[in-house]
Amino acid sequence: MITQGERRNFIRMSVDTPIRVQRSASGETLTGTCQNLSATGLAVTLAEPLQMGEEVEVFIDTTGDNIRPLEATAKVLRMDPLEQDKYDVGLEITGYK
Repeated sequence: MITQGERRNFIRMSVDTPIRVQRSASGETLTGTCQNLSATGLAVTLAEPLQMGEEVEVFIDTTGDNIRPLEATAKVLRMDPLEQDKYDVGLEITGYK
């Protein structure tokens, strides 16, 4: 439920699941944890920083045969260091595959 204090148009869903993030420019693939996601974005914890505005592809596998994995393109909107070698990254989904 969206409350009066909530400015988002889509509700975030907590997932805490493995994610692969591929840098579009270099093709380098990083692995991390997706903390939450919505129809328009996701929050990810990674061991390496990304650049603001950087374009990436994201992949979240599913456990069910009837559920397709999440495959999307995204752009880095937020990059916050958490501790040594851990970064909280906010991604805006720019397209679905």
